[in-house]
Amino acid sequence: MQSMDIDSEIDEVYSTVDQSQRQSSGKRRRRRPRWITTFAGALVAVPLWVVIRPLKNWGSPVYIEEEELTLESEGSPSSHGIVLPQILMDEGIYDPADFTNAIDVAPPYWNATTPLFKHSKAWGPCFKPEETMYWEFHSDDEAIANTTLNVPLDYRRDEESKTRNWQNAAGLCRPGFLILGAGKCGTSSLYHYLVDHPKVLPAIEKQIHYFRYHTDKPVGWYYSWFPTTKTFLENGALMTGEASPGYLPYPQVVREIAMTGIEPKLITLGRKPIDRIWSSYKYNYVTPALDKIRSGHGAIPLNKSDDFYKEHFLFSLEELVRAELDQLNRCLYGFGISKTRDMWYHRHWTRKEFDYREKNGLPPLIDLDEVCYGTKPVNKTVTRIQWASLQMQNPQKYIPPKQAFLIQALVGRSLYVLPLEWWYILIHREDMLFVCTEEINNATALLHLSRQLGLPDYDFEPVIAQGAYNVGGHRGYDTATSWNEVRNETDNYSGDDGDEIPLSVELRQELDEFLKPFNERLFNLVGKRCDW
Repeated sequence: MQSMDIDSEIDEVYSTVDQSQRQSSGKRRRRRPRWITTFAGALVAVPLWVVIRPLKNWGSPVYIEEEELTLESEGSPSSHGIVLPQILMDEGIYDPADFTNAIDVAPPYWNATTPLFKHSKAWGPCFKPEETMYWEFHSDDEAIANTTLNVPLDYRRDEESKTRNWQNAAGLCRPGFLILGAGKCGTSSLYHYLVDHPKVLPAIEKQIHYFRYHTDKPVGWYYSWFPTTKTFLENGALMTGEASPGYLPYPQVVREIAMTGIEPKLITLGRKPIDRIWSSYKYNYVTPALDKIRSGHGAIPLNKSDDFYKEHFLFSLEELVRAELDQLNRCLYGFGISKTRDMWYHRHWTRKEFDYREKNGLPPLIDLDEVCYGTKPVNKTVTRIQWASLQMQNPQKYIPPKQAFLIQALVGRSLYVLPLEWWYILIHREDMLFVCTEEINNATALLHLSRQLGLPDYDFEPVIAQGAYNVGGHRGYDTATSWNEVRNETDNYSGDDGDEIPLSVELRQELDEFLKPFNERLFNLVGKRCDW
């Protein structure tokens, strides 16, 4: 997927896009290769199938090769051209009202103008299977308990998945939303709240990270982590999705998603930076470091208290933030500008953005993780260049090597605007949704988000009341922590003012001043403000 031939094709297609018009209109359109747009509008041309339907038979398989129904709504353009098997409407699995919500936004793929990936026939986000469909409907008490993320047997990945040719996406479904990150901003909680909606089915795993770590596999392999076409449609779903916080920081992921041809809504969460920094320090550094030390690490004595280890064998938040701020100032206002340009300017999809920013005096693009921090140890003692002085002066203090890529960017991964600016190069502005972490426990805010996704209205109060997910220590992505317990911790999950965060007054003031211009750039980019 990274060949220069593909890059050349993208550049040829993109050459007709006027950069200034894109900026002045307030929209940045996702640009598609010609082989994707070939299939635009194909849903409306699907022929009807001749069928013989048995009587309604709840709870048992129904042999159906169904006549299709094309919905044509005069009052709502969002539902124009939706194609579904007729029986799904007749049995009440779907209703025309499902496809037009309070703000007239259609769920991804349910509009017939949505391009298809190497297929001319699909039902919403799902590709038609090659074999004859056997529908099986469920009464209400037999419905999938998706609120607890129980995975039905028929969409578990079985032995066939190890040998199947995933070049073929028949019988599989595409995600309607991706939660990109940022890490420690509530991605687990938001994911669980969204899949509680009766029209949303979960993926087999919350974090699939296909576009970061698995692009060597066919895209059908990626789709296999979501409900099958049969499961999806039998349960009246409108979308499925995943949450992989590892997507947001990496520019190459933007291109991978754009080239795949899927068009989900992309959701980014941003938390008050000081709260995210403190949470990440504990979750990504203190907890795994203590786990390693307790199990035995080098000459560190065993069977001591956590406070003993923290004092003598772990770096403080103050030390790590001080070292990182020095590195970020050198990078963002110095060597990072030219180094990022050297790495990315030759790519066809980024060249015009670099030129546009330079011509109009806009802040330069920065590849934060790759350029400012690096990805490899300096030597056996120094894990990252920013810690050279700390680690040489305190060789007894421990940083888990596998966690270094997260610990190095406690501050950097709170500069949400820097990675997001890469996403707006290729992604439709209306497909980029930003949520302030502090509002995800608000049912009204979630209702607004669900409407932007194209979902019918739903009361999120009951699922929010169950608590937050994956907060505090490593409790698991599917483990809810009651709000009372959350409030009793010092994790500042709800956006408190951070008074208990162990930073000196001087460093806290310096950090606040450093963060302020990046927060303002973020609010301008996403078109909303958070209460930070």
